[in-house]
Amino acid sequence: MKALPPSREQRRHDAAVAGALSVAALLVIIAIGVPWLLAKLAGRAVPTSV
Repeated sequence: MKALPPSREQRRHDAAVAGALSVAALLVIIAIGVPWLLAKLAGRAVPTSV
């Protein structure tokens, strides 16, 4: 059976999923990076455990 090319709806769904995943990854990076950066700027020991 020959695979059909992805429909426009499927491509739109894939783009939405990829966008949501990238936003979630960005939020995780911010949530970890901001306290780390503030601790570094404050001159305290940088916490290694999250």
